[in-house]
Order: sequence, then C-alpha cells, then structure tokens
Amino acid sequence: TDPICTATGEENCARYVEEEVALSCETAKYKTYRTLAIIFTNLYGVGIPLITVLLLTRNRAALASEHILSTYGFLYSGYKRKRFYWEGVIAARKLTAVYVVVFLDKWPREQTYVGTW
Repeated sequence: TDPICTATGEENCARYVEEEVALSCETAKYKTYRTLAIIFTNLYGVGIPLITVLLLTRNRAALASEHILSTYGFLYSGYKRKRFYWEGVIAARKLTAVYVVVFLDKWPREQTYVGTW
C-alpha cells in the first residue's frame, strides 16, 4: 500500500492522497508525481553524500593543502585524517533513519531493529 494514499473505508472505493483529496492515487498525474518524488528524493539523499565521499576520496592525498581544506574542509576537519569519509557515513545513517520512519511506519518492531543500528 502507498503510505500517502488512503481509502474512505468502503470496499471498492477510490484512494486519494491524504493532503490533497482532489488527487486520486490511480491517476497518471499522481503516478508521475510519485515517480519523480522517489527519483529526486533518492538522488538528493544518496547522491549528495556519495558525491561528497567520492570528492574527498579523489583528493585524499591533498586533504592538508590549503585549497582543498578551504573548499572541502568543513566536511572532514572535525575528524581524524584517516577518517575523512565519516561525514558520508553519518549522512547514510540519517538517510536510513528517514527511510525507516517513512517506509516502515506500519512495522514498529522493524523500525526498532533498524533504529538500533
């Protein structure tokens, strides 16, 4: 079931978006919006931390240089030099927490298991 769609409680009834009851969950418009939302949420949530780690890995040898430190230093200056990637790990943990809250809202036991990570 779609977590943002709800039915009126009657059998064989249409499902609508909870915050916009004029938008049926069966329309092409809704399916397009939903697909775009999933794509861009994942691009933002996964892409930015991934690009960050890739940039830092590519510049690993020059992390102490003034140019790299002034450009990317805010991402790794609070960590030990050999743990320059840790900001990406933290971002991945936050993203996992968000996904658990959003997509496992009907399964509190599984939320607890994942949340202990």
